[in-house]
Amino acid sequence: MWKANYGLSTREELIPFLRSVDREVRQFSTNNNLRKYQSKFLHLCQNCVKNNESLETDFRALIATLPNLERTSDEIVGGIFKELTSTLANTRINEFLNPKGKIDLRMQGKVVDADEMLRPKLKLYALVSKRKV
Repeated sequence: MWKANYGLSTREELIPFLRSVDREVRQFSTNNNLRKYQSKFLHLCQNCVKNNESLETDFRALIATLPNLERTSDEIVGGIFKELTSTLANTRINEFLNPKGKIDLRMQGKVVDADEMLRPKLKLYALVSKRKV
């Protein structure tokens, strides 16, 4: 899509910017920050990326190099930057939180792998039902 609609010769031009956003989110997404900012963690993590001036400057420079987007207003470019970084931050945060949630549930004993418990329970149920007959 970028290549066809906006004149990017390759997607490689976006990779340094995307890596920078990812690096910023990963630096904020730590267990300590999650404990410290529990209810505001997602919002603060997004803001640390959306309000990063160096990332926004890099994004504006990238947009300025595109031939079809030379005359795009600053407001539109800023909106695109905020939406793109918010989406990237949400993706990385989900990758951080999903395994963490599974590990926490397992440590609390609320989740057990199906392989660990299902087979013995089914065998036990079958043996008990045969004995009753």
